[in-house]
Amino acid sequence: MNDIIVNNLKKKFLLLNSNNKVWYKRFYNYLIPTHKNHIVLDHISFSIKRGEKVAIIGPNGAGKSTLIKILTGILYPDDGLVTVLNKYPCKQRKELAKDIGVVFGHCSHLWVHLPIYESYNLLAAIYNLKQKDYKNKLNYLISKFDIKSFLSKEAIKLSLGERTRCEIVASLLHSPQLLLFDEPTIGLDILAKTELRNVVNELVKKNNNTLIFTSHDIEDIEKICERVIMMNKGKIILNSRIQELKKNYKKKTAISIFYEQKKSDWNFEGTKILDQKLHYLKIEVDLSKTNKNIIISEILKKYTINDINFENLSLETIIKDLYQYDLQNQIS
Repeated sequence: MNDIIVNNLKKKFLLLNSNNKVWYKRFYNYLIPTHKNHIVLDHISFSIKRGEKVAIIGPNGAGKSTLIKILTGILYPDDGLVTVLNKYPCKQRKELAKDIGVVFGHCSHLWVHLPIYESYNLLAAIYNLKQKDYKNKLNYLISKFDIKSFLSKEAIKLSLGERTRCEIVASLLHSPQLLLFDEPTIGLDILAKTELRNVVNELVKKNNNTLIFTSHDIEDIEKICERVIMMNKGKIILNSRIQELKKNYKKKTAISIFYEQKKSDWNFEGTKILDQKLHYLKIEVDLSKTNKNIIISEILKKYTINDINFENLSLETIIKDLYQYDLQNQIS
C-alpha cells in the first residue's frame, strides 16, 4: 500500500524581472513590472509505501521544501496528481492534518512564552484527543525523549537540543501515520543527534510510521533512512535504496595517503583527488578503469609513505559524485 503517490508534479513561481543594469530600464520595470516563470518542481513522480523511511535530499533551491509544502497542502500544485494517505492535500488539508506529524528545523509547534506542558495541553485540545489516551501517550514520549526535567520551562528558555526533542514530541502526540521531518537536527551536537536518531528509529519501527526526512547531514540519512530521493533544480536525479546505491559503487574505492615527502603531483587515469592537504592526499579509484596494484605502485613512485588506508566510498562522497555528474550533464 502506498501512503504517498506523486505523479507528474509541476510547480512554478512568478518572479519579478529585476536584473536590468541600465537605470532607465530598472525605472521602467518599476513602473510596469514584468515577471518570469521559475520552475521549482519539473514533472516529478515517485511513490512511498507504508512504513518506508525515505530521505529527500538536494542542494539549496532543489525544490525539497516546496515539495514538502505541497504534500502537506500548504501549496497547490500547478499540474500533476498528489495523494497522501489516500487524500488530496490541497483539497483535504484539515482532514490530512490529523494523520501527519511535521517537524521543521526553522519553525515551531510550541508557544514560545508558555511552559512546554501547556503547549502540549493546547495541542491535545486542538486535535481533540481523549484525556486518557493523551496522558498515556505524553508520558510515554516524555520517557523516550527524556524531557521531564524541563516541562515547566518556557520554550524560549530551552537550549536548541532540548527544544528539538520537545518539537518532535509535539508532532507525535496525536499518533500520526506519516512523519515529515525537515532538517530536524539542524544545529544539534553529535550526542544529541545520535540520541535523536536512535529514538526516532525505535518509534517509527514500533508504530510502522511512514517517514520523509530531509537533511543536509548525510550521516542522519544513512542512520535513519532506507531509501533516498535525490533532487536537483526541480528534478529527481536519483531514486534508490541506500544499500543498492552503495553496492553499485563498490567498483570504486578511496585511498588515503599520509606521506613524508612528495616527489611529483598526483595525476593518474581512473582516479580523482577527493582531498588534499600538507602531507595528506585522498584519492578515489575507479576499479573498472584501473587496477589497485597499479595505483599502489604509482603511489610508491610519487611519495615517501608514512601510512596508507583503503576504504569504501562514504555515502557523502557517492552523493557528491552524483551531484557533480548531474551538473556536468547540464553544462554539456
